[in-house]
Amino acid sequence: ENIMSRKTALLLSIVLFFGAAVAVMAQVDDTDAHDVTIDFNAIALLRLQDASTLTLNVQEPATEGAVPIGDTDSVLLQYTALIAVAETAKVTVQETSANAIDGSGITLNAVVSGIAAGGAGTKGTPTAGGNIQDAVAVDLISGIDSCYTGAGATDGATVDYTLTVSDPTSFNSDSDVTYTITYTLVVT
Repeated sequence: ENIMSRKTALLLSIVLFFGAAVAVMAQVDDTDAHDVTIDFNAIALLRLQDASTLTLNVQEPATEGAVPIGDTDSVLLQYTALIAVAETAKVTVQETSANAIDGSGITLNAVVSGIAAGGAGTKGTPTAGGNIQDAVAVDLISGIDSCYTGAGATDGATVDYTLTVSDPTSFNSDSDVTYTITYTLVVT
């Protein structure tokens, strides 16, 4: 009977030991984790809020015998930029259609008169702008960092066009010309 009780106790101990081991191994691990990497790609996007054709007219002067008067108009330029730490961006503008009126009787200038408060980030600083008829890129906005101007009807940088007439003898009333004006957001 003593041997039997010892065998029973040993058997019971073995069963309890394996039962406890199985119970421990059967526990569920209820947490896990993994890494998520967010990749910030460079972004340089721009658009004209209204990309329809602008018409600038050469108008009659207020006084007979004076030089005809050029016209003015504006467009809104909207942009988004995600720039690397050691870089900035700028917006350039240039005439890219290779159209020209003979002579130098007119000048088409573009300048940024302001950047609306919409959006966020460092939207840059307007530069002096200048004559965009020479097919050479003219800086309009410099010092752009990661930003966005907003995409609403009044958001963005206001680009003012000014047509100046200095010598009307270089063209006629049927000398209409269409310029293609191209804006570029350049990372520097």
